[in-house]
Amino acid sequence: MKTIHAQMVAIILIVAISTNHSFSQSIDLDESSSCVVSEVNGKVTYLEKGSTTAKPVTAGTVLPEDATVVVANKASFSLACGDRSLPIAKKGTYQMAALAKEVASRGEVSRFAKMAFSAKGYATDTSKIRKGWGDRDSLLFTIPTGGKVSLQPTMFSWTPLKAGSIYKLIVYENAKDAPVLSATTSGASFNFDPTQLAVKTGQLYYVQVALANDNKTASKVVNISFVSQNEAEKALEPLMKDKEYMSSSAVKKLLMEAMELESMQFNSLAGERYQKAISMDTNNALPKQLYAAFLDRVGK
Repeated sequence: MKTIHAQMVAIILIVAISTNHSFSQSIDLDESSSCVVSEVNGKVTYLEKGSTTAKPVTAGTVLPEDATVVVANKASFSLACGDRSLPIAKKGTYQMAALAKEVASRGEVSRFAKMAFSAKGYATDTSKIRKGWGDRDSLLFTIPTGGKVSLQPTMFSWTPLKAGSIYKLIVYENAKDAPVLSATTSGASFNFDPTQLAVKTGQLYYVQVALANDNKTASKVVNISFVSQNEAEKALEPLMKDKEYMSSSAVKKLLMEAMELESMQFNSLAGERYQKAISMDTNNALPKQLYAAFLDRVGK
């Protein structure tokens, strides 16, 4: 992955990311800066070079290198640049070029920033969240999105097509053999109970949905494996002891959990946490940006 900012430490994908799950989807991040605001309290604004109109700084704002940031009395914000983060809590006017250097020299290594930047996870286009993920003329799995799935009844869902469509859900253990499940449904979801099929934990399964009378209109094949119900909970135990996590807001905690789960291939659980973070604070741009980037990664 290329360096986003010449003055920043190069982002290395293997840091904090599972070797089995590489975040490589290129997201349109402002190339003039690798600094993103992760949290804001009070009034913080910024001016772009040549502009006389101040814009509000919110969580998720990508600050250009030539911007001027103004922090009001009793206001503060956290700035993440590359793999480091620094809280700015003093009233004043700041130049972003100088702030970026300060974050690089004084900022603490941030687990949150490291994972988001290594994934290029700040998508500027979040329209797909408002429209509903996927093209209405195609079938796309929304749950599961691949990876590990807890061994318990799970609602499989996909983007719906025109009214009256009949779908066929197929689950293979081996694509060369007969499917272990082939079910039809008129809705864009199916309550899948793996215990009724005697599935094996750790075994890779292949899932696809198609129109029942038109196999050419089909989703991509999603690869999943089933794991014990407590495996995901155990996977988050190290994060729960992380200093940055413990001091973060409820929304940021959910985002950190989501990125941690995705790095270990618990994509469906990660998606649930992104959605919960969005619903918890609908005016916060950061969860929407991270979720849109997540959907791009798992949708490929």
